[in-house]
Amino acid sequence: MRDRAGHWLRRIGLEVTKDYPEGRHEEILTIYTDDPKYAELRVAVTLVKNFQQRLVATPGDVLLSGNPGQPLPSRIILIRDRDNQEVHIDHVMTDDPSITCRWAQGPNKMATLRILVDRTRISGDSLESAVHVEVSKPIPETLTIPVKCFTK
Repeated sequence: MRDRAGHWLRRIGLEVTKDYPEGRHEEILTIYTDDPKYAELRVAVTLVKNFQQRLVATPGDVLLSGNPGQPLPSRIILIRDRDNQEVHIDHVMTDDPSITCRWAQGPNKMATLRILVDRTRISGDSLESAVHVEVSKPIPETLTIPVKCFTK
C-alpha cells in the first residue's frame, strides 16, 4: 500500500503475551530489511499494560440523590467474573457508618449487592465514601465501589 505521496506503507502489529508484566515498559523494536541502505531499523516503543480485574461490578460506582427529608433509594450492584465462574462474596466493609450492605448469590453465576445509605446518619448534605467487597471465589479479590450521595 502507498500513501498519497507514493511512499510505501507497512503496518506492523505488536502483541504481548498474557504473562507480560503490568506497568509501563520502554522497549526497542528492531526491524530487519532487505534494503542495504536501511538494513536495520530501530523503533522505540512504550508498552503500557494495565491491571484488569477479573471481577466486574456493574455499575462500578453509586450516585444517590434525593429530596431533603426523604430517604435515599438503595442501589443494586451485580458482580460477575470475566471467566464466567460463580462469584461468592465473603464479606463487605464500608468506609462510613451510614452505609449498610446486603448480598446474595445470583442471578446465575453472579452475586448481587444492595447498598443502602441512611440519610439520618450523614452529616451535612452530601457523602463521598466507598464500599469494599471481598470476594472469596472464584479468586480472592477486593472490589472498591465509590459511593456518593447528595440532596437536591
